[in-house]
Amino acid sequence: MPTVSTSQISSLNVPYADKIETASKKYGVPATLIAAVIKQESGFDPTARSGKNAGGLMQLMPATAREVGVTNVYDPSQSIDGGTKYLAQKIKDNNGSIPLALAAYNAGQGRVNAAGGKIPNITETKNYVSAIMANYAGGNVDPSLLTTDGSSSGSSWDIGSTIVNGFQNIFRTLFTDVTKFFIYIILFGLMVFFGYQAIKGSPVVNDTIQTGKKAAKGAAKTAVALIPK
Repeated sequence: MPTVSTSQISSLNVPYADKIETASKKYGVPATLIAAVIKQESGFDPTARSGKNAGGLMQLMPATAREVGVTNVYDPSQSIDGGTKYLAQKIKDNNGSIPLALAAYNAGQGRVNAAGGKIPNITETKNYVSAIMANYAGGNVDPSLLTTDGSSSGSSWDIGSTIVNGFQNIFRTLFTDVTKFFIYIILFGLMVFFGYQAIKGSPVVNDTIQTGKKAAKGAAKTAVALIPK
């Protein structure tokens, strides 16, 4: 079985390296990840077919093949292109998380969502993700660098998604424990301020304040009278 390297595509000792490179550049998915998925899905056998009717190098189901525009799942070029396009979409759907994207590729995005954005508790899926991650040995991917329409990766085709991801990162940064501490201090200060304003408006407090003011004025006058002239 070919070994998937985690270095550049030129050092990948796998079949269809040129097609993997083309798909990688087209959709922005790491070439080593594509190769690792193919290894796990079909063992680089373009004629592979599962009992669930998935076929080809990247084991595309008929519905998925139609979704990504593949007319022949057993054609290596189409399979790699369509499978990489679908994988790019799963990576974007999971905000750049490779393990979650792989889980969605294997079990479906619905099961990932139902698991609360985690890898579903399905033995096959967990083993699938572990095996590919062991071969890929890479990190997550910036979703803004991916494309699913065939344009060069990193373009402005999905500016909305990039902006949303940017705001999410900002909020994650802002709402740290230190920031929360200062927010609590501000809220406490506002509570004290408005509490004081509310108390100050009560008749009892007003009478006490006025009495204190009169006593202070009387004491001041007495002190002035006692000063020798």
